[in-house]
Amino acid sequence: MSRRPDKLAVTKSQIAVLLFGYFDRHNGHRVPGLWPAACTAMGWDKNDKAFRLQKIGEIIEREISSTKEIGRIKEFTAVKGRLLAWSQPANLAAQMNIVEQPLIVLRFGIRKMADEAYWKKIARDQFGTDDLDSLAEWKLVWLRNTLAERAVGEIAVEPESDLAGEEEHEPTPEEEGVPF
Repeated sequence: MSRRPDKLAVTKSQIAVLLFGYFDRHNGHRVPGLWPAACTAMGWDKNDKAFRLQKIGEIIEREISSTKEIGRIKEFTAVKGRLLAWSQPANLAAQMNIVEQPLIVLRFGIRKMADEAYWKKIARDQFGTDDLDSLAEWKLVWLRNTLAERAVGEIAVEPESDLAGEEEHEPTPEEEGVPF
């Protein structure tokens, strides 16, 4: 069963790459992270850990003691979007892509959860269209949840007992281990 997109976990390495960058082995150079770029653009000290945690906490609207606490994709995209806005204020295309990220994740999840003909039929019946790009976020969430609920309902249920077909009887006190 697929997890809900807003509950997807973010790995520590994804956070490290986002904030601090990485070394591109193919091109042989370092790709900078967004935190140093945002600090340069805003005039902040990029090495001030307490300040970094404070700013990231403000973005995700909770206090954190480590960037490893960024655990959900919504938090990750919020941090990425804000860092892009600070570091590249003229790059609206990148910022808009970040804004669209939750919708992209929902659309991907819907396509992965069920056969195309199945989810398209449900979408057409419910919303009059099967074009996921035209559906509002709440409609995508509804469709994703409906598919998830139906997928769970299709799971085969094991019989409650290996004694299927045998006549049930009340256990005696001896069988239950109750002393007289």
